[in-house]
Amino acid sequence: MLSILIPLILLLAAAAIGQLTRFWRISASVGVIMLSIWLPSAGHPVHLPWRNVAEFIAQHRTATDTVLIDTWFDTYAFAFYLDQQNVSYIPTELHWRRNQRVDVQDLDGIWLVRYSSDAPTQTLLTNFTQTGAFNWQTALSPITLIRYDRPPSSDNLVTWFADDDTHLRLLDTQVHQTKSGISVNLWWSPSKDLDQNYSVSVFLLDDNGMLVGQHDSYPLNNYSPTAGWLADGLYFDSHYLSTDMLAAGNYQLGVKVYTFLDAAFTQIAILQPASCTTPCDFILLDDVIIR
Repeated sequence: MLSILIPLILLLAAAAIGQLTRFWRISASVGVIMLSIWLPSAGHPVHLPWRNVAEFIAQHRTATDTVLIDTWFDTYAFAFYLDQQNVSYIPTELHWRRNQRVDVQDLDGIWLVRYSSDAPTQTLLTNFTQTGAFNWQTALSPITLIRYDRPPSSDNLVTWFADDDTHLRLLDTQVHQTKSGISVNLWWSPSKDLDQNYSVSVFLLDDNGMLVGQHDSYPLNNYSPTAGWLADGLYFDSHYLSTDMLAAGNYQLGVKVYTFLDAAFTQIAILQPASCTTPCDFILLDDVIIR
């Protein structure tokens, strides 16, 4: 549309200036030059952090996830960075309905990424449950990331972590390994409303039981703190461990849950896992081979 309007506007402006006397034409030209000198020029364009968002999603996904892009603009810029990370995506729900590019029946999780859009997404997200959401702040308005998952079966339970009055059920886990790292996805459900923040530690042990890699944070890289979780809700958590600097060999993945007892973050209380035959502070999730 602008490619049509701008030439017409310029022609009209030129015709109007052509009707002026020589004095006023010179005056108008001088005025335009002075405005060009004194008015600030257009600033550097604002680039939204699509590269960072794509890298985050790549580190917090599995092979059975996809991304639903729901943006008012910059769709192809975001898609470019997702391609760089080998992350599958659907440009819009309308595109999905028309082309059926991805069979959602084979998907376990969806990252919905929204920016300045209010388009409906109900069709694609049928049979999925929202398990997390947060805003990625930008120089303009925020980018919203919403996580959807298929609810695990009602009798599914890996283990539960507990202290005197809190039971935090670990309903499901998924491990996704790439050449540069390991994504560990966890799905939690508390037995009661939580008003306290618990930290989750995901770590790697070598053949000798030595700690060689670790990521500690509130769930979902601090974007989903447990304070405010509702009883029996389903919450997505994900941790990423870089393996670039680790030697080839066999490793074990472990998970621990704890909370800080003081404002200085020096004393902790560990939620004991129920799956241990003897008292223990963590569980081992999986064996990992790094080649």
